[in-house]
Amino acid sequence: MISDGAGLTGSLLIWALWIVVAAATWATNARTPLHLLFAVSDAGIRAGAGRALILLGWPVGLAAIALVAIALDRLLVGSSSARFRRTVVALSGLSVALCATIAFAIDPDHLDAKPVNVPAAVGVGIAFGLTLLALAMTGRGHDPPFTRADLFWALPFLVLLFGALPWVFANLGFYVGDVPGLHAIFMSKQVVPEAGHPHLVSVHLGNHDGLDGLLLSLCAVLLMRSVDQMRRLRTATRIYLALLFVYGLALAVSDWWYEQLVKRGTLNVRIPSPMFPSLSLQWLAIVAVGALVYLLELRISSARQPRPGRR
Repeated sequence: MISDGAGLTGSLLIWALWIVVAAATWATNARTPLHLLFAVSDAGIRAGAGRALILLGWPVGLAAIALVAIALDRLLVGSSSARFRRTVVALSGLSVALCATIAFAIDPDHLDAKPVNVPAAVGVGIAFGLTLLALAMTGRGHDPPFTRADLFWALPFLVLLFGALPWVFANLGFYVGDVPGLHAIFMSKQVVPEAGHPHLVSVHLGNHDGLDGLLLSLCAVLLMRSVDQMRRLRTATRIYLALLFVYGLALAVSDWWYEQLVKRGTLNVRIPSPMFPSLSLQWLAIVAVGALVYLLELRISSARQPRPGRR
């Protein structure tokens, strides 16, 4: 086993997280009556599998692109065979290309699985296989020690996780409003009709964009520690993760704002969903904040490096 190259601890945690979310999404869509779900035309085991397939493309495909870079870096450090190196590079490129098909495969208002959703799921499968291959061939490796600088990323997620409770419960097939004490804090079971959905509650059962966005941001934070040890694609991966972090938070804020403030009647201005890139002030802000996060992460990265005289 080798310890050189990017460690895989963060990658393994992320894969485990997405597996749990995909399983919960499948189970909830399989057992929940259709009228309690959103943007699907069927329920049951097969329909639940289709919803999980879409989840693999978006948002898991976005996280998988960064996970491929981590696995590839470790595989290239651990191999001296030119043929093997060419093979894993080709597979990595194929995985990224397939994951990128989510750009035209996702329709948030129609979440029934279609053939166009398959390529991105295959790309995610290749990324997962490359991570397992890196683990089998090189071991898990060693991640940088946790420092106080990492608290900059870790502590805010404790607050965000509390705000995400309605989505966590919904993804498991329950309403947070059924929990004593929480029904007065969060909107959940209150009926707030929308066009074409006269009986829609404020937080429908099943998966939510807001939860996906928050998990994408968490994935970016976990992988930023691994980037410090990368030998290749370090800058490109760090830039991508900085944008992924801001994009995920923007998704979460947009969804939470609508469900917990607009639907409650507290505010009447809705923040547009930033799910798809566009030439807009919203996306200009995402890119600008992403650039700031990149620069800030460079400073935090230097704090993670061992100081002379310390082990």
